[in-house]
Amino acid sequence: MKHKSAIVFIAAAMVLVSSCVKDQTITKNFATKRYFDSWVKTNYPKAEMTGLGAYILDDTPGSGALVGTSDDNSFIFLNYKTTDLDGSITAYTDSATAKQMHEFDRTAYYGPAISFRGANALQAGLEDVIKDMRVGGKRKAAIPGWLMVTDRYATAEEYLNNCTGTDTVYELEVTGVTSDIFQFQVDSIERYISHNLHKVDSLAAGFYYIQTCPPSDTASFKQGDAVRINYTGSLLNGLVFDTSIRDTAKVHGLDLSRSFGSCSVTIGEDYTKYALNGGSEGNLITGFAYCLSLMKSGEKGIAVFTSDWGYKNSATASIPGYSPLRFEIEMIGN
Repeated sequence: MKHKSAIVFIAAAMVLVSSCVKDQTITKNFATKRYFDSWVKTNYPKAEMTGLGAYILDDTPGSGALVGTSDDNSFIFLNYKTTDLDGSITAYTDSATAKQMHEFDRTAYYGPAISFRGANALQAGLEDVIKDMRVGGKRKAAIPGWLMVTDRYATAEEYLNNCTGTDTVYELEVTGVTSDIFQFQVDSIERYISHNLHKVDSLAAGFYYIQTCPPSDTASFKQGDAVRINYTGSLLNGLVFDTSIRDTAKVHGLDLSRSFGSCSVTIGEDYTKYALNGGSEGNLITGFAYCLSLMKSGEKGIAVFTSDWGYKNSATASIPGYSPLRFEIEMIGN
């Protein structure tokens, strides 16, 4: 799936095919630049050049917050599609393109990629294209290969003289920016809870728990106890990414070749040392384990927590980086 990685991971992949070669002359990119400039002039004669040498091919201004520099907003939310100069699609975030490419997967996440902009995380040319955009804005831009690198130089000439890469055309939309990704997630969770669940206060920073069925036994579990649980994990948009229940997996199109049924969790000295299915201590994500530590036999509940309690900035096909998670858990007991 081409949309699977957030742009921060696409930037990393680009580095594998892009290189900054020191001590080389402008002749390295002379022919490439002539071809790139000719392509732009032929196809988009009215295109406007950015400060570093990318071209804005089409622009629909937004009315929201200014993207600015990474100091202004260290995180950006982008919908995008990228192509080479021949028009072949190389990456995307939307389901419509996935269907066009015959790659649509109902278990995958489609939507804005959340990208960290600090520490030269994004390509120099992409930063040059987005910095004067506003939330809600859409832009099509052609970025030459020598700007498709995460190295930073002071001038356009230095990029041209030192860097090589793949010319890339971006069609992108800025859907949000923030300088505080934790607070952004908390706000998202609280909106979700107010619309979908009973109002509840957080039990810890970024962690919320709603009891949906009281326990049948109020005794606490002891270290070393093996308890059975059922669970279903999803994003706040309802996309189910994992479950122990076969019928739930079938409804949501998950892989049915794996085994299903209640799981065993070994109670550790504290929740950070809980172990799933006889695995090593601490093999559960923190928010999931913390929720289990709050529950008694027969209890059912829903835990919602920020990515600090989950997978942080890691991304998979179904779970984007910096994503709040929702787990519905049944504590069956010993």
